[in-house]
Amino acid sequence: MTAVERELRNRSVRREVNERVAELTKEFGLDDPAMIVFCECGRDECMTQLVMNLSEYAAVRAVPNRWVVVSAHIDEPGDSIHARRDGYALVHHDSGRLSTEAPAPRKESTSPPTTGSSQH
Repeated sequence: MTAVERELRNRSVRREVNERVAELTKEFGLDDPAMIVFCECGRDECMTQLVMNLSEYAAVRAVPNRWVVVSAHIDEPGDSIHARRDGYALVHHDSGRLSTEAPAPRKESTSPPTTGSSQH
């Protein structure tokens, strides 16, 4: 499994847990109750929790690839910040962009080009 696949799997597993928590929270029948949400970053070890209202979590889920991530776990190359809240952000994750777990890009040669050869 690649680093990107593992990151997306981690996000998806936490998303499933959060969706189930949202379903159970709705069953209480309260008007926009607060709920516990797990950070939906892609880190293997993350179990960070935050509190948000059910309506806000529903708004996050209404947009594909939008995730709830604690501020310290924002993946700068991979996450575009939609909105910041107290201690967390709503982000759009582009799995095509570099992740903190992805290998660094290969560096181009710093040698000057030789005369008569084509550059790539």
